[in-house]
Amino acid sequence: MQKVGKNTIAVKFSWETKGLKPADLEKSSLCLELGNDFLNYAIFSANKEPLILKSLQSKQFGAIKSIDSFIEQDELLAHTFQKVFISLQNVSYTLVPKAFYKEEEKDTFIRFNSGAKKDALVFADDIKRIEAKLVYAIAPALKKSIDKHFPNHHTKAAVSLIIETALLEKGNPPAGRAGTEIAYLNFKKDSVDLVLCNEKPVFCNSFSVISPEDLLYFVLAAFEQNNFNPASAQLVVTGETETNSLWIKLLKKYIKHISFAVIDKQFKKPLEIPNMPAHYYFHLLNLIHCE
Repeated sequence: MQKVGKNTIAVKFSWETKGLKPADLEKSSLCLELGNDFLNYAIFSANKEPLILKSLQSKQFGAIKSIDSFIEQDELLAHTFQKVFISLQNVSYTLVPKAFYKEEEKDTFIRFNSGAKKDALVFADDIKRIEAKLVYAIAPALKKSIDKHFPNHHTKAAVSLIIETALLEKGNPPAGRAGTEIAYLNFKKDSVDLVLCNEKPVFCNSFSVISPEDLLYFVLAAFEQNNFNPASAQLVVTGETETNSLWIKLLKKYIKHISFAVIDKQFKKPLEIPNMPAHYYFHLLNLIHCE
């Protein structure tokens, strides 16, 4: 893993399109994913073609505290972008139907359902396909840092994007799979997000997992509680896990239909990124389509 500077930031993955020129960055857009200890980003041309993809890892827990260091160590992030889209991982959240949602009560929703800290700032994303709000809380330090570096940002909770993707998949099923229950499983460093959808989300939660057995128990319990049949439901995998990892091998013993999210269909031409499975940075790259 390549180290960046004297601090504890390292480059996990880096790619740029062939023949990239400074002029290509004119009117470019930035998509950025922030987690507890990582910052992933992708830069897109004015016509939404990916130019650069990079994953940065901090060995000091808390990207919230070190986002300034990430930007100081990577000059590309200091560029002035036409648009900036940010996805926040590892936030406390709860899903609220619009019929029950009141802006002045959003703090109450999140604190009652997730126990968010008293000083946390509370925001709400629209989940338009189901007339709902995803209410989430973030630390004031993170909000201040985002505003400082990216004053023109559009920010959402990562779980909002997963729900929207699952609903889109449910509305456009593969041939012969109409009516199938859809589940999205997103792998992070030490936790997963799981969303189950029928005509609307019936389950949405994030869990820490230590072993493949932990993950299997979590997924099968969610399936059973929500009447999802492991023999017919479609489980779509995103995030950083190999297609033949122990996690996936164990899941395949119990869940018949497992697939991996495909990025290429979102863009005008196929992505040519060596050594990167298509599902790894699916949600990061899909941010560019979330205007």
